[in-house]
Amino acid sequence: MTFKITELKNVEGPIKTKIFRELLSTITATLSVFSCGIHYSWPSPTLPKLLAEDSYIPISDAEGSWLAVAPAVTSVFAAPLAADLVDRYGRKISTMLTIPLYFISWLCIGFAHEYSILIIGRCIAGIADGITYTAVLVYVGEIASCRIRGFLASFISVILLFSGLIVNSVGPFVSIQTMAFIGASVPLVQLILCIFLPESPYYLLMKEDTKAAKESLQYLRGGNSANITQELEDIKNAVKRQMSERGSYKDLFVEPGNFRALLICIGLRTSQQLSGIAAVIFYNQYIFAAKNEYISATTAVIIFNSLQMITVCFSSLILDKLGRKILYSLSSAGCAITLGITAIYFYVKQDGMDVSNYFWIPIVSLCSYIVTFNMGMSVIPAAMLTELFPTNVKAKALALMDVYLSLLCAIVAKVFQHLDSTYGMYVPFTLFACCCILGVIFGIVYLPETKNKTLEEIQMMLRRKTFGGTSMDIKPVEVKKNKSDEDVSSYI
Repeated sequence: MTFKITELKNVEGPIKTKIFRELLSTITATLSVFSCGIHYSWPSPTLPKLLAEDSYIPISDAEGSWLAVAPAVTSVFAAPLAADLVDRYGRKISTMLTIPLYFISWLCIGFAHEYSILIIGRCIAGIADGITYTAVLVYVGEIASCRIRGFLASFISVILLFSGLIVNSVGPFVSIQTMAFIGASVPLVQLILCIFLPESPYYLLMKEDTKAAKESLQYLRGGNSANITQELEDIKNAVKRQMSERGSYKDLFVEPGNFRALLICIGLRTSQQLSGIAAVIFYNQYIFAAKNEYISATTAVIIFNSLQMITVCFSSLILDKLGRKILYSLSSAGCAITLGITAIYFYVKQDGMDVSNYFWIPIVSLCSYIVTFNMGMSVIPAAMLTELFPTNVKAKALALMDVYLSLLCAIVAKVFQHLDSTYGMYVPFTLFACCCILGVIFGIVYLPETKNKTLEEIQMMLRRKTFGGTSMDIKPVEVKKNKSDEDVSSYI
């Protein structure tokens, strides 16, 4: 059962229709990210139940820790497979492959009566995660118009945070089984919506199917054939040039433009994850419970996640206006300050001083941390991952970065647990604050500006200039844009 895009070929496409169709396609694809996000936040309300004395599956702290990081570990092995799937079978099919995996993972968790079944369910989810963060990022980057690409790419972060809000708002008040069945409903909804999901025009041109690519682009842009002719030709030329070059993992390191892009993405993911966000998400109920007795951990986490949603939605709206460079630098600086304040509070508290009159400090500082994090550090890495790599190595690059991200998430979560239990909670927060300072330096010195540039312009920028700082932000080569692109950001 497939959706015939050709039925819409005579529809006139105003800008609002164009945005709606690109957004609808993005939402459909990112439902895989929603499923991933539910699994990502699942440990927060669930581990306290499993660790409780009356748990129906008694587990130790170490077993709970492995439940938290299991998806990140198995994602490492799935990501390389995803690179081949995306280029061989397409972005759409690869995204749809995650649907049965997420569904089965939730069934394992929902019907589990022993620890081994729980860990199997979490591992299956990790396999789906490895495919998701390659297929969805490639897809969104290729279907989006350059003027709203940052907005659509940041939607990945929006839906990831929304899933966390759902889990932490509903999870504490329902059973583990009920939460699992709620999670299992998401893949079923996505399966229905995927009927209407167009394939990426870039992938179709890679397979030399110009007719299908034209129909896909026509549907996405909401216009007739004449309106998308120039854009189709530009994409065709870009794909032809990029596919004429080699496309192996080796080329990510030996081609100067690819290597510069890889270094930028490694820097983004490293500074993002070393800010401690994975530890805060995995253990936020534990962290809030350790702070004070004046507000319940569940209430604090709901406030925490609500702030995340509000901030990242606002950030997605201004990303294509203010640009990547300034937002990432300011976001890193804000995280350094707020984490530093949190570390000082825990140090003073552990030192034996009476902090009962200042119980509000860790709540305010961590809420401020999540606001500043989601202003830039949350959305920009995902947005730039969709932008920086050429078609011939994009899937491989994103698979490699997914492996790197998964390892970082697992390491940060385990390091947090070790440092907290060995030295006290102030130590990991001090470490995270120092890493955010390095993130500020990275943003100012090395991060290029890709705002309002086409994917081909970005490739020319990476190839023609020396890596480092604002020297990469050069006047792009001339690539003609559709007239609708010039005004599309005014509707965002």
